[in-house]
Amino acid sequence: MNQILGNNNQNKNQNIPNNNQPLLGDDMFRPLNSNEFGDPNSGLENFRQSIKDDQNQFDGLNYNNFPTTNSKTKLINNTNITTAAKVFAIIIIVLGVIFIADGAYMAYANQPKKEDVPEVHIEQIGTKLTITAYTKLPLKAMSYRWDNEEVINLVVSPLSPVKQEIRLGVGNKMLKLTITDYYGNETHYHKQYINNYEDVTDPVMEISQLNDKLILKASDDKGIAYLTYCWNDGEIVKVEANENEYELSTEVELEQGEKTIECIAYDLAGNQCKYRRKVKAINKPEFNVSLDEDNMQLIIAAKDAEGVKQVVVKIDDQEYKSEEMNQKEVTVKVPISSGRHSVEVTVTSIYDLSETKRYSTS
Repeated sequence: MNQILGNNNQNKNQNIPNNNQPLLGDDMFRPLNSNEFGDPNSGLENFRQSIKDDQNQFDGLNYNNFPTTNSKTKLINNTNITTAAKVFAIIIIVLGVIFIADGAYMAYANQPKKEDVPEVHIEQIGTKLTITAYTKLPLKAMSYRWDNEEVINLVVSPLSPVKQEIRLGVGNKMLKLTITDYYGNETHYHKQYINNYEDVTDPVMEISQLNDKLILKASDDKGIAYLTYCWNDGEIVKVEANENEYELSTEVELEQGEKTIECIAYDLAGNQCKYRRKVKAINKPEFNVSLDEDNMQLIIAAKDAEGVKQVVVKIDDQEYKSEEMNQKEVTVKVPISSGRHSVEVTVTSIYDLSETKRYSTS
């Protein structure tokens, strides 16, 4: 063993350079005395106290007293968090409102469209067009124009069907008709019409009553073509005019009772005038004249199905008038002297139809 150690020591010495510095020898290692080392118990107590101080410092830390750069930085951080929260809440509310509004609009848009499309018929008679619109609900509006001329608004009835008559324009023109239904939907109709007549004036139609007859009279400044009439929408009777005639008239017998007569006059251009009215077919009043037993009074007994209005008695040059009675049967007495007289009696109905008779006494 000593040999091996010796060899090792020898090798060690060979590896250490020779710089003329003394090597550490055994005499350089010596024990320290107590004054040089210090009190071992004092060092241990110092170590324990340092650990205790560190523990107290760690336990005192919390969110409120955690050390920061400064108090202003802490306030800014809290304010930023509150502002961000408010902005986020506002964004959520706005998005919610947008989504709700979009959903409501989509629900409304997907509802079936309400409409009441009118069924329209247009009939041309002469230089007039008759427009008939059929709908379930009342129309809101109806208007038309020819080509690009001024729009004309028509007055529509709240009842269905709605009928309107319009005049054709002269020449070749396009009718542009617009009908607005109850829900405000517009329907447009376009159709071409040709009118070669410059006469766009309707003829004139007149009806008068004379006793038990009606007199129908039609006239036009450009020339009358014909007229028609019928009772209670029955058979149509046509009365033709002569060539180059501007006036046409005819008489129609009245029948008993109330009836409706419709007359239509046509001019050469096809323009027409319609006249419809109720008339009562009546007869003239009936009456008898007699003398009383003493021949001192004329006795007039009159009757009428509709009513006697008045009785007028003329004896020679003397006239007697009764008051208006308006009764179906009346009796009137008029004094008369003896001798020869000429007598005229006239009885008038409430429709101003009169019957007159003449007598002579001796």
